[in-house]
Amino acid sequence: GTTVYILYPMAPPWIAAEQGLAGPAHRISGIGWDYLGLSPVAELLGAGQASANPVAAMPSMHAAAAALVAAFFWAGASWWGRLALVLYPLAMGFALVYTAEHYVVDVVAGGLIAAAVVIAWTAGRRWSQSRPRCASRRLRLARA
Repeated sequence: GTTVYILYPMAPPWIAAEQGLAGPAHRISGIGWDYLGLSPVAELLGAGQASANPVAAMPSMHAAAAALVAAFFWAGASWWGRLALVLYPLAMGFALVYTAEHYVVDVVAGGLIAAAVVIAWTAGRRWSQSRPRCASRRLRLARA
């Protein structure tokens, strides 16, 4: 994901709106802290966001991370746990688009990158487990 946003810098919706390149979009990701009476947290978040890479919208690493968390816990989850694991990345995607941090395509791309990582990791594990072990290596390990 990091490689993609370095090679394909894309401004998030709120920056595109500020520059007149898109319709109105307001960055509202930090305003909840003020409503909770935690303005210092909002200020800290604002300072962190100002120092971050403003053109790191494609793909959404937040969406990718949520999808990876869901994939990690999937095998051991009950049916209701799996429902929560499906809802988590969907809720993250909704929040990212609603707060003007990402476009829908950024969220989808993040999910696709997460799926590609899981598929590649699974294939790599299966391949490494299916390889015949070297007899001399087994012999050395047995002697140790």
